[in-house]
Amino acid sequence: MLLGRANELQYLNTVYETAGSRMVIVYGQKNVGKTTLLRQFTADKDVFYYTASPASTRQQQFLLGRKLKSISKQVSEYPDYDEIFTVMQSDSSIERKKVYVFDEWEHMIKADTTFMEALIRLLHHVYSENDAMIILCSSSIGFIENGLVSKIGKAALDISGFLKVKELKFADMIVRFPSYSMEECVKLYAVLGGFPGLWDYFEPKLSVEDNICENVLKKGCFLQEEGGRIVREELRETSVYYTILAALAQGREKLNALYAHTGFSRAKISVYLKNLMELEIVEKVFSVDTPGRDSQKKGVYRISNPYVHFWFKYIYPNYGECLSMESRDFYKRYIKDDLKTYCNEYFSEICREYMILSASKGALLIKPDKHGLFDGKEGKIDYIGQDGNGRTIAAFCYYSKPMVTYEDYKKNLLVLQQARLEAEQIYLFAGGRFDEKLSLESKVKGNVILLEMDDL
Repeated sequence: MLLGRANELQYLNTVYETAGSRMVIVYGQKNVGKTTLLRQFTADKDVFYYTASPASTRQQQFLLGRKLKSISKQVSEYPDYDEIFTVMQSDSSIERKKVYVFDEWEHMIKADTTFMEALIRLLHHVYSENDAMIILCSSSIGFIENGLVSKIGKAALDISGFLKVKELKFADMIVRFPSYSMEECVKLYAVLGGFPGLWDYFEPKLSVEDNICENVLKKGCFLQEEGGRIVREELRETSVYYTILAALAQGREKLNALYAHTGFSRAKISVYLKNLMELEIVEKVFSVDTPGRDSQKKGVYRISNPYVHFWFKYIYPNYGECLSMESRDFYKRYIKDDLKTYCNEYFSEICREYMILSASKGALLIKPDKHGLFDGKEGKIDYIGQDGNGRTIAAFCYYSKPMVTYEDYKKNLLVLQQARLEAEQIYLFAGGRFDEKLSLESKVKGNVILLEMDDL
């Protein structure tokens, strides 16, 4: 079942149905669902699908030739790209456009530019008059967004468009795991995020705890190494990156804290953080600009990929124990008691998604054209929505607290005062319950909205 990709499919089909040959770049983080999307798109089309591995040009051509032979095409043992595309286009049809998908294609151009040169000839009908759609797919976000043009030069002019495949929403996860309670879905989102390629490793009939024990912590399972592998496959000097990510996972979110813990120079840390941000593994958190900007935290970094965060929070610092202990014993010792606290940050993300979706449906008191958060020195506003006239809606989220109290609400008002904001509506989201005094305040005031987890 392909969830949440209607817009992406529509885009690809529009390109396909446009007259003439076209070349598009499809990219996004590993496990985000690019391959599933492309398989769905090409299901009813004449397609040649090739996933490139790191290899020399000669080895790449050998592997392509072997794939062609497997579908009964006659090619040399070491064909060049001109021969490859001549053979592939020989059976294409004028009535039906052929689709070429080259997955992880950056491996094909690292050695030289001959592959791109052959693709351009294919686009310009050198091999035949028949139209083709070329899809170049990559998990290397940094390369696509920052190094592509310098690598392929004038060939970039023949790219018709870029499609960035982003993480799915929490709402899509609920559909994918219909038997889970809302609390279980929050835990699942905090571990796997919006990456459907990771969802596939979890069994919906098992609880989140059982899935973590069976499919993350058990020795030899794929996900036991995946958090580190995501980093290793894209970056060199993994020892440096691992050290920085482990520090971030333990809550050292500012440059000075990272410097004090790692011993690396601030300049070095900044460069490595920049590389991690290009890959969307780390993000720098910015607060909405408010009159109370002096009270904001500045220069705050966090791991933005939930599974990388989970892995460096629990598995990496206890890796030896993860390999030697029974998975359920490891879970009970290192994860179970802390998981609710760990989920707080992701519950806030889910609540922001709820507020933004509500705004898009016109379900809020105002129509915000700006969404964000405020990370203050004395507290956090998990969501701020503002319209063009400065009218504001604020939201505060509590996942791990069994009961949200009237005193919590009063502290929220102080944080709003610190940010110098006057909120026309205040939303409070709870993983547990609200106390009677706060519930009464909500009924009396009317502009204080209380939502429990199952209301999402």
